[in-house]
Amino acid sequence: MLTFVLAKAGYEVITADNGQQGLDKAKAWRPALILVDMMMPQMSGAEFIRRLRSDLVSRDVPIIVLSAYDDKALIEEAREAGADGYLIKTIPIEELLQVIDDHLKVGQTMLTQRGLSLNRHRREQFDFRK
Repeated sequence: MLTFVLAKAGYEVITADNGQQGLDKAKAWRPALILVDMMMPQMSGAEFIRRLRSDLVSRDVPIIVLSAYDDKALIEEAREAGADGYLIKTIPIEELLQVIDDHLKVGQTMLTQRGLSLNRHRREQFDFRK
């Protein structure tokens, strides 16, 4: 569902079935932003974030945790690992897209300062009621 919504909103979406596959794809594709769950096969979301943050090429890519769990310990674990945000999966789509846009702007600014760029696709205005 989320993949469909993001694609419909104009984003190029790359998915992974587990944490290791996500790391491999993130390093190969250099995405503009990463949405990650804290509970994944083969590797926790926190471990995924720590590994991505330790990579010189991908360390500044915005990472937002999108989790079913509104748990203070998980939120703190994500923050300590280096997540830029933590959202609960019940977030309205319009708000999620706004958070994504905001993080994309911040991520692009950081990389521009370092002389780098992201694989970035901006969404057009999209009415979810259609």
